Amino acid sequence: MLAMGALLSIWAACVYLATDTLLPRRLGQMVLGLGMLFAVFSCVTTSRRAYALVLAVVLATFVSVVFGFGIAYYGDPFLTIWLQIADNVRVKTLYDVLTTKRLAGLGPDPIAFSYQLAVAVPLAFALLLYGWPKGARGRWVLDMVAGIVMMVMVTAMIANSSRSMLIGVCIGLLVVSVMYVRGRRPIARLAVVWSLIAAWIAVFFNPTLAVDRVIFPDEPHIAVADRSTLRDAPRGSFEWKLAHAYEALLLADQGLEINARLWRLVDTSTRPRPHMVSTAIRYALEHPMGTGTYYPSEKHLDAGLDERTKHRVLTGGPHNQFLVVLVYYGFPGLVLLAVFYLQMVKPLWPAFVRSLGPGAHQPAFLVPAVVGAMIGYTFNSLLHNNGPFIGDWFHFILIGLVFAVPTILASDESRRGSMR
Repeated sequence: MLAMGALLSIWAACVYLATDTLLPRRLGQMVLGLGMLFAVFSCVTTSRRAYALVLAVVLATFVSVVFGFGIAYYGDPFLTIWLQIADNVRVKTLYDVLTTKRLAGLGPDPIAFSYQLAVAVPLAFALLLYGWPKGARGRWVLDMVAGIVMMVMVTAMIANSSRSMLIGVCIGLLVVSVMYVRGRRPIARLAVVWSLIAAWIAVFFNPTLAVDRVIFPDEPHIAVADRSTLRDAPRGSFEWKLAHAYEALLLADQGLEINARLWRLVDTSTRPRPHMVSTAIRYALEHPMGTGTYYPSEKHLDAGLDERTKHRVLTGGPHNQFLVVLVYYGFPGLVLLAVFYLQMVKPLWPAFVRSLGPGAHQPAFLVPAVVGAMIGYTFNSLLHNNGPFIGDWFHFILIGLVFAVPTILASDESRRGSMR
């Protein structure tokens, strides 16, 4: 799998050199991601280390969630820290996050954050469902903390309002639940966890109870009293973005509600998706070796589109990880990506099948957690532009963990054998 990833990165470098497009940034991110994959595979060789890595991912995402709520509802200092860390935040994203309260965490936009949630929530769910390792002190306290972390992340999922992420995570959680039941574990714990999630959503998002009004302040905090100097700052600068952020924050309502877009199957976001697919395929047929970027023209569009849909299709990208790789790196890149994912699934599939049997001898939470996270991540990537070879190294952490599963299982079997 690492070899396939390296080959795809080398091919991408050739495409970028030929087209002179975004070579330093994207290639650097891919090299960083492959380094992360190799580091996870090399270092995470036991179930304890896997447990530590999963905890680190969940806690890092939880910190990002807390910052996301702080940015959207409390303002400074969370807002200024976010703009300094995520320096590529667009003005449109500022209004999306601060006005409609679509959480972006510490990421540059809500979509990037949805990928983090798609991975971390199934991991957190598996940790909560399977419980802490035997021998851990104060297990009930740890379970309570894990439950709080899980509920806060569920709230962030709904506030993020990514429909593909929510569907992918729900499927992932259902698969984890089925694997839990097939392992002949106590169904009462499963029922309690799902009941807690349902009760939390029903209470927290109930407009009559208005729980969010108790938690969040009536007015956000703004550190700069005189904002006139910020508005005069150069366009695109930190100060200029901060001025727009303050403006959006002051215009927004402080309430936390379920975004109406979650109930709409067809809207300005979903309507252009079929046309994005057909446009990307026509573009790829014209440029079978890839172009390193994606700039379709009207000749690639379907006939009879209105101006708004045309604009969305031409500027929104294909909204599918595989199609993005196809238009960026051509058909060779798509084949390499398919082989890469095949190599990733190959070692995980036997472990998945074995875990469905009762009394399976593997770290209880590991395989269900990884399978659930992969389902959430994969489903989300089928309807968005991000992906491991498109400039997001974070995805390689999960991929490295998937790659390490056979080694972890073999290590644990060897340890059990030596103890007999």
